[in-house]
Amino acid sequence: MTTEPQTELRPPDPRPFAEEHSVPPPPPRRSWAWIGIAGWVAAATLTVAVGTFWETIVRLRQEIAIRDERLTELAARAGKDQRWLAMVSTPGVRFADMRPEAPGTSSLQGRVVYDPASHRALVVFQGVFPPRGQAYQLWAVRGGVPMDAGVLQPDSTGFAIVRLENMGTPGITEGFAVSVEPRGGSPDRGAPTGPTILQGSLGG
Repeated sequence: MTTEPQTELRPPDPRPFAEEHSVPPPPPRRSWAWIGIAGWVAAATLTVAVGTFWETIVRLRQEIAIRDERLTELAARAGKDQRWLAMVSTPGVRFADMRPEAPGTSSLQGRVVYDPASHRALVVFQGVFPPRGQAYQLWAVRGGVPMDAGVLQPDSTGFAIVRLENMGTPGITEGFAVSVEPRGGSPDRGAPTGPTILQGSLGG
């Protein structure tokens, strides 16, 4: 009796099947959180930009309004100054220098221009640098009695102009004086409370 060779039965190799029918792994999940953050940042940036833009518009409007107001004021002052400057060349005007009571104690200088026809006076000052916390006050002297003519309001260079509309007929106002007073002027508007540092007489 012949015995046939036996064939060894082996289970099929699963690898080709697995390779042929393998399912690819799912793609990694993307995080959408960064999109929300980016949108929030963009919205915040836009809000800041709009706010800054609006503030710029408001500031420009304010600057334009202030500029227009200053231009109007300067135009009005220019017209007024032309009228007062014309007075300086009017025939018959009188000039008077205001001299210091104690020479060398102050840089303040003043000059008066008085027009007998219009009864107006223009008093020009330079070197208006009062001591800290104090002011210079102008007085018109009538019959030996000082009359308040206002506190000097200088610009940054120490220049000041006082315009007096009605000084009366010639002879009523004898001259002018400047005193050192507390800031805002003499507490007694009827007389100086500080020392007199400048005086000037209109003469005849």
